[in-house]
Amino acid sequence: LTDDGYQEHSIKLAEGDRLLFWQEEDERDLITWEYDSYRASFKYQDGQFFMLGMRNNFYQIQDVDSWGFEGYERLGSSRGYIWSRSLPLLQETLFLGHGPDTYAFYFPQEDVVGKLKFLSSPQTMVDKPHNLYLQTAINTGLVSLLALIVLWGAYLIQGLRLYWKTDFTDWQSKLGVAVMAAVAAYLATGFFNDSVISVAPVFWILLGIGISMNLRVKYSRR
Repeated sequence: LTDDGYQEHSIKLAEGDRLLFWQEEDERDLITWEYDSYRASFKYQDGQFFMLGMRNNFYQIQDVDSWGFEGYERLGSSRGYIWSRSLPLLQETLFLGHGPDTYAFYFPQEDVVGKLKFLSSPQTMVDKPHNLYLQTAINTGLVSLLALIVLWGAYLIQGLRLYWKTDFTDWQSKLGVAVMAAVAAYLATGFFNDSVISVAPVFWILLGIGISMNLRVKYSRR
């Protein structure tokens, strides 16, 4: 390429590269493109281009469903890209989800062009949506997400009403407002993080303690 704008790009024909493809070793002529930290390998077959992706399999270059975040795919360390490809999955999980911890099976892993552009590598496996609410809606359904939002919302609203004008002279109200703040913080970070096994049990224990403290404070004022 003679254009100065492409001087940092490298394109070569890698003849005879051996790759694992559908559990068989095959020799294929590959076109390899490199730029900065980006690298992709292509093959041309039957009039179509294929890109090397997950598990060294080739994926046909194609468009995938995307909702929103156009031009903002890199938002939040490329969370915008992951969310834009995850939102279309909600069409299939209105009542029942795909199943707990099955997100990776339903995310469009064949979107090798999107992964190259926004995750730097088409071989990256996207196994979580980096969003507690999307994770719940896709794994167990929108109805289950709505039930959780009602539960969390009722707890927080009740806590705000109880502690808004409290003088915090008793240990129940002190503990209750501290736990409520922790629960609210977890739910806020849930917009950018998933529910993970190392943290979720602590959250649910705190939520139970928080509901208990709310009831204690409520009944102590009667």
